[in-house]
Amino acid sequence: MNEIKPVAPGPDSTPEQLATFFTVLASPVRIRLISILNLRDACLEELAELLQRRPATIHHHLAKLAAVGLVTSMKKQYYRYYSLRREQWGQLHNWLKQALQFNQQLEEFDRDFRQSVFAAAFGNDRFNGFPPQQRDRELLQRFFLSHLREDRSYNREELTIIFSEYDDDLDRIVKPLVKSGLLRHRRGDYCVSVSSSSRKNLK
Repeated sequence: MNEIKPVAPGPDSTPEQLATFFTVLASPVRIRLISILNLRDACLEELAELLQRRPATIHHHLAKLAAVGLVTSMKKQYYRYYSLRREQWGQLHNWLKQALQFNQQLEEFDRDFRQSVFAAAFGNDRFNGFPPQQRDRELLQRFFLSHLREDRSYNREELTIIFSEYDDDLDRIVKPLVKSGLLRHRRGDYCVSVSSSSRKNLK
């Protein structure tokens, strides 16, 4: 089996390499092969018997794993034995661990960001108005829109009741939402003009 240059995730991996690598892993058969080889080396015939697949099919999957540097092979007498490349497997484990830690850091940063925006916007428990910074403004827009349903309209009296805990002046909340195109105002009624799936990407 000819092995291609390993592309297991690392600090210098390109997005294309990462996509190729995880595409290779996106196979139940290959995941099972890795699980077996993580325990011990095995020959092609044994792997085919364990997974109840034809040897040619198993060989195809092993070639894919070898192409990304996770599997290597060595001929012993009449049989070719396959083994997991521990260095590459450990590299993958460390990369995933770092990715999870990075995601956790992003979540903590996002939580701190939200707290700082809300602290500035709701000083003294009242709404101080939409800030000029787009990201801050969009966060507050999502917050206010989350109080409203998409399948109905609201009159001013209803909106006053909904938003009265934040501001006594309804227009300070509603007018910017209408101006931004997030609320539609027609014949005295208001309704949400963006879907739930679109609210995450408000402009």
